[in-house]
Amino acid sequence: MFSRIELEVLGTFWREQRCLTKHDIVELTRDKTWKPNSVDYILKTLFAKKAIEVAEYRKTDVKHFSRAYKAAITPEAYIALHLTEVVPSLSLAGVF
Repeated sequence: MFSRIELEVLGTFWREQRCLTKHDIVELTRDKTWKPNSVDYILKTLFAKKAIEVAEYRKTDVKHFSRAYKAAITPEAYIALHLTEVVPSLSLAGVF
């Protein structure tokens, strides 16, 4: 469902537990070689997959605003979703 890089960015949202802009993610993942345009693309794919949602718009300077996103899926929900994809016949109701 998610690529390794998408999961890394999603993990940043889960770890920080707050709304993040593209700039925030670049700053929080300095150990990566991601460029802002790459992070922008990853955010768009996560948004399209409904894993994140726009939480607010932040003013970045006098004329510009930036979207701040938040995770729309919890780590637990991701694991449950991943399990049902890996084992399609798995009934989560039966597990619990």
